Amino acid sequence: MQIENHKEEVPFAHYEERFSTLVPEEAAERTGVKWDGKEFYVNLLGREYAISHPVYALRALDGGVLPPLPVQTFLLRYLMESKEVAWAGEWKTFREMPWGEMYIKPYTGRVLTRAAFTFGTRLTAFRNAAEKWAQEL
Repeated sequence: MQIENHKEEVPFAHYEERFSTLVPEEAAERTGVKWDGKEFYVNLLGREYAISHPVYALRALDGGVLPPLPVQTFLLRYLMESKEVAWAGEWKTFREMPWGEMYIKPYTGRVLTRAAFTFGTRLTAFRNAAEKWAQEL
């Protein structure tokens, strides 16, 4: 396969390759994700996905469109590196997470700067757009 998008395809290929060596029972216990012996079942933003193992294949249980590669990379990393943590009643910022610093610059560029450029000080327009987007999830 010829890689054309290095920002998305290279990280995805790296984690997809590593995924085959994952011990699924250990991952299921560590993350709290259901494992049926063939697939993991993950809920992401209200949508259910099945992820086969050892050969990675993702399917949306609602039959809808699959998420883009960065989201699939996130799911792979979640299964390989995350652990279940009880909700402590407060949100954390990227900077407070052990791996968070690597996401600050991309998040700032892709989300914060674009939102600031698009909406500026028009808070009502931003609120309306955010509410519309939330309804579509």
